[in-house]
Amino acid sequence: MIENFNKYFIDIIKNHYFDFKGKMDARTFSLFFINWFIVYLLLIVCCFFVTLSPVFFNIKISSAFLAISMMMTVLLTIFLLIPCFFACIRRQKDIDEKKWFLYFLLLLIPLVGNIVYIVVLCVMSSEKNKETIKQTE
Repeated sequence: MIENFNKYFIDIIKNHYFDFKGKMDARTFSLFFINWFIVYLLLIVCCFFVTLSPVFFNIKISSAFLAISMMMTVLLTIFLLIPCFFACIRRQKDIDEKKWFLYFLLLLIPLVGNIVYIVVLCVMSSEKNKETIKQTE
């Protein structure tokens, strides 16, 4: 499990942070996205806990601490969204999708568009890639 996390998340973040070059197969993208989603959920839960802990536990926390925690959450969110964006671009290159901007328009539809976009990236493969997979088996 840790090896998969290192291979499909940490390695992509370290070596392909701003990388448009190359392609990403469906398995690598799926595992990257699952790991990314888990890390992002943990980040949101931690931020939610820090922000609402004064309410639940009746603790006095300064507003500066809350502001810093919110700013850190925003920065970490941006830090996590950048490699996800580049992974989506590399995955679209792998499925030989020429009209990738149309898929980005799907993201404008709340929730449903995001789900459809992720499913398309995780499932679709080009005919060339299917042939290469069959030849290597």
